[in-house]
Amino acid sequence: MSLNRLTRAALGVAGAFAVSAALAVPAHAVSVVPTTECATPVITQPFAEWGDGNWYKRVDGGAFEEVSAGWTLTGGATVADGVLSLPAGASAVSAPVCVGHDEPTLRFFGAGQGGLTVAIQFQLLPGLWITLPVGRDTGAAWKPSPIIHMLANYLPAPGDYTNVRFVFTPSGDWQIDDVYVDPRARA
Repeated sequence: MSLNRLTRAALGVAGAFAVSAALAVPAHAVSVVPTTECATPVITQPFAEWGDGNWYKRVDGGAFEEVSAGWTLTGGATVADGVLSLPAGASAVSAPVCVGHDEPTLRFFGAGQGGLTVAIQFQLLPGLWITLPVGRDTGAAWKPSPIIHMLANYLPAPGDYTNVRFVFTPSGDWQIDDVYVDPRARA
C-alpha cells in the first residue's frame, strides 16, 4: 500500500472514530437556542392514503398557495399555481418551524428530475445557523416524499423546543407542495 493510500486510510479511520465519538455524546448536550413561542398546531393525516397514518402539522407557508414572507427563494425558485418550483441550481429555505423531541420527521409531496436534497438548519447561538443534510428524494411522478428523519429535533432538552428551517436544493427541475412535520406526541 502506498504512503498516500495509507494516509488516506488512516484519516478515514480517524474520521470514523470522530463521528462515532460525536454521535456518542447525548444530543441534548449540544446547546441550541430554545423557544417558547410554539403555537398549538392544526394536525391532519395527509399521507394516510399512502399508508402513513401519522399526524402532521403543515409548515408555515408550506402549502404554497402564495409566496410566504418567511421563505427564502433563490436561483429562480418561484411559487405559482399552488406549488414551489425549483429549477436546477435553485434553493428554498422555509420559515422557522418550532420542533421538539416529539416532532421527528418531515414529509412533503413532490415530483422532479434528478435528486432533491433536503437539509435542516438549526440555531446554536443567536445568528449562527448550522445546516445538516437529512434526506434525499428522487422521482418524476407526484408522490409523497420518503419519511425524512430531521435529527435536529433531538437537540433541545426533553420538553424544550427550538426553531429549525428546512432547505430544499434540487439537482434537476423539481416541484414540491404541502410540507409537513410529524408531531407524533401531539395527536
